[in-house]
Amino acid sequence: MKQVFRCEYCDHMGTEEDVLKHEQECLWNKDRRTCATCKKCDRGFLKYKCNDDKEIPDGQMFINCDTYEWDEVDHTTKHPVATNTMFGGLF
Repeated sequence: MKQVFRCEYCDHMGTEEDVLKHEQECLWNKDRRTCATCKKCDRGFLKYKCNDDKEIPDGQMFINCDTYEWDEVDHTTKHPVATNTMFGGLF
């Protein structure tokens, strides 16, 4: 039996090495200061709107934003990992 590790910021699971690598790139890692965890951003489908009047192109976000404020939300249960089935397990 193998030991399974889980990302501290989302539901990503895997080996210790895999999860450690993932955590450095995880969009929900508040230390990366992204729009995904900023309380100044409104989240839409593939779009973020910054309430600090920063222009964010569709499908993109800021990383290490200078006006970032953490939204203090636990995102570990809000963004489940997609499975290997079609459409992330939708069907």
